[in-house]
Amino acid sequence: MDGNVGTVISGASGAPDIKPERVKEFEVGVDANLWNGRATLEVTGYSRHTYDLLLLARPRRPREYTQRIINGGVFWNKGIEIGCRLSPRFSGRT
Repeated sequence: MDGNVGTVISGASGAPDIKPERVKEFEVGVDANLWNGRATLEVTGYSRHTYDLLLLARPRRPREYTQRIINGGVFWNKGIEIGCRLSPRFSGRT
């Protein structure tokens, strides 16, 4: 190999000025222990912004390749993750 890393797509050519995708992410969360550790609650909010998305496009004049990989988009994703755990307490009586 010549040191290049990535996925090869048959019939696709990369644009000469192609750049890697860039990601900016912000995350904030809270973890709580309740009832002497018998219950936990985790809440996390996030916002993720991806720039310079890699997209497949058809070239104007197809020569050797039928598709071309270009930087051409922005993707924004945001959400909330919630997790909880409960451990029942047993009295130990039989």
